[in-house]
Amino acid sequence: MIPPFTANGLLDTRVGYMFRQHSPFEADCVELVERYGFSPERRRLLRLLLEHRAEFYRRGLVRGETMIGGSFLDDCETTLGRPPSDIDALVILTPNHPVPPVHVMRKAAEELTGKAGKERYCIDARMAVPGVVRRQPTYRLIAKMTQLLGKDRLDRARGILLIPFDRDRDAKAADLLAASAD
Repeated sequence: MIPPFTANGLLDTRVGYMFRQHSPFEADCVELVERYGFSPERRRLLRLLLEHRAEFYRRGLVRGETMIGGSFLDDCETTLGRPPSDIDALVILTPNHPVPPVHVMRKAAEELTGKAGKERYCIDARMAVPGVVRRQPTYRLIAKMTQLLGKDRLDRARGILLIPFDRDRDAKAADLLAASAD
């Protein structure tokens, strides 16, 4: 479930008192396309997000989730007078069993996150692999990224989405995008 925008054009941080009604909200790529695929610029970013996720799948990294925040989830067309230019994300991998070799995960981090990920996919992403890649403790990275994704430039709280890896739902989202008039 993706909550509505606040009066400030930000994704709401909670819609009730139950835990699942607080940010981060779980959704899937179909919901993401249905909610945010309303302009050519956003559909382009959504296509790139799906390509980004498909590259993780291609490398055998098929379990995990993408935490998305930033202006992509805001009504920035109204509040800032422009469409979003990228998608801010944290990819949290849950290692398969057997755990993929560390060099596979490091190569994915090098090619799909940071500067390389932003240039190729317009995704400003970091990657966390709990219990495997320990450049920085995973909990710190997740906490830091949650703080970054959950605030706008004026330090106002905004919601975050958590999109589990799901090839079937991603394929359906790609079909929805393919049917759009771009």
